Amino acid sequence: MVESYYRYFAWHFDVAPREELQPIFDQVYATSRIGVPHQTSRTRYDPQQLALLFIILAMGSRHTLEHDTDDNVGADYLALSKACLAKGDFMSHNTIAGVQALHIMAHYYLETDESRSGDSAWPLWGLSMRLIEAMGLHRDGERWKLPSHEVERRRRVFWECHTADIFQANCFSRPNSIYPEYLDTEMPAERHELHNVSKNEKGYHTLKFELAQLSAQILDIAMRPQTPDYSRVSALHEDFSNLQRSIPYSLRCRAMLQAMPSMYPDSADACQESPEPSKEHLTNAFQQHFLAMNISEMVLYLHRPFFARMIHEQPHDPTQSPYGLSYLAVVERCNVIIQVVTSINKLYPAVSARHWVLWYQSFNSAVCMGALALHHPSDPLAGFAISQLDATIELYLKVVQTYSSAKKVQNLRWLMQLRLRATQAMDRISRDVSQVETSPDELDVVDVELLGWRTRLVERAGGHTLATTISPSSSGLRVTPSPNTAVNQTISRAVQQLFTDDLPVDDHLDGASMNVESTADFLLSQICEPMFAPSVPDLAGNEFVNAMSGTAPGFTQSTDWDDYDFFQ
Repeated sequence: MVESYYRYFAWHFDVAPREELQPIFDQVYATSRIGVPHQTSRTRYDPQQLALLFIILAMGSRHTLEHDTDDNVGADYLALSKACLAKGDFMSHNTIAGVQALHIMAHYYLETDESRSGDSAWPLWGLSMRLIEAMGLHRDGERWKLPSHEVERRRRVFWECHTADIFQANCFSRPNSIYPEYLDTEMPAERHELHNVSKNEKGYHTLKFELAQLSAQILDIAMRPQTPDYSRVSALHEDFSNLQRSIPYSLRCRAMLQAMPSMYPDSADACQESPEPSKEHLTNAFQQHFLAMNISEMVLYLHRPFFARMIHEQPHDPTQSPYGLSYLAVVERCNVIIQVVTSINKLYPAVSARHWVLWYQSFNSAVCMGALALHHPSDPLAGFAISQLDATIELYLKVVQTYSSAKKVQNLRWLMQLRLRATQAMDRISRDVSQVETSPDELDVVDVELLGWRTRLVERAGGHTLATTISPSSSGLRVTPSPNTAVNQTISRAVQQLFTDDLPVDDHLDGASMNVESTADFLLSQICEPMFAPSVPDLAGNEFVNAMSGTAPGFTQSTDWDDYDFFQ
């Protein structure tokens, strides 16, 4: 289980490196080793160090390919870890081992909690950050002339916990625990020997920490009650693009580059500037894909409120609005996330199935695309959006047959309902012969750069075959659903196999509603008809993000809302 933890999880948040755990492990298990005399006296261990060991065993059991997630091994070790934290009086007696245990415990809860919105995990990240502040880890250890190894240890623990705190705060649209201007702890040295990068390049963890610094600025925008100046949003967008360009060759994800015609108009250039996906090095492959996904999700959080405004106002062509950049950025980044998850799932299907964040982000991206197709069925990007929804459904169909969970099945059902309603809306538009054409005067004001970006998105389609037909017209590209596509038939058959026990499904997906019609109506009304926020009726601020996380003004965590499992 320890090996599984470090092989399948710690490459992402390495808050407790193997060289720190090994002495604890050796001490605890010394009496069971061959050739070691049995100790007759009772051995005393530090309870918080034991808590760290037990939570690593719990997370290792979650990710080891030898265990099913339904077994109780992880839950047993989780209970032991919590008991040891209590025994060690971690609230009053603060130790780095206790902080490390809390940090990993929060990740464990996030991956195993079948409730909603990570409510079991969120308080633990905040608690670990409070303990960090109490221990002064937000101040660099060189101030007190600490030994170099202790300085590095404190830096690593701080930045791993601080980064997780910022990432999850963006996911939940809640404030993080410490303002960036209040800390001066330097980033830890990159351990290049553990990763596939040269010493003169930035490593995965350094890039992740730099991403956290930019992500904190998104929070600063989102948490303020005032509508942000869009120039700041545009500047942050460029900062994220520059960070992406700074990724060394060995850590670039080809699936990401190929899905970004804004940066790589020619897909051949994307292939030339990125390594070919390979199963040779698991850690490197996951770091490539997670870095790509983390950058894309942060860009998504930056632009999603303005994307929601375009969905709400329903302009004839969102790319001609002042927020055209946000509209296309959300579409492109949703595509990136879906293609990245598809790529890593193809390389490591059994391992990737156990990382809930992959399915969490692909689901969110698919919902944004479904909302676009449903509420803008005549948009040239509607067919592209449907193709991304189809790709996500295909991913979910694979994972629920091999590594299912209640959350994945529920999300699949919701996506099926969303797809049905979106394609129905597009069918109605395709039958409407009276739809308005763009006039020559309107074409004169089209942003040529944004129009070209949109066209490349439709043409590229992330490497997937579109379940659409694309034909040129005077208004650009019109996309309409193709009838009886293979995707429709495949999804229909798969759903029949998965849900025939309790859900009737015919060849035309009439049963795809799966008893969640009210859920779809409620969620889509909050996404695309956000009049529940009278203080900001034009939705130009952060209320859209709040609505998506269930924390919008005026909402309570009632039983009804819990049933609308949007994020989870």
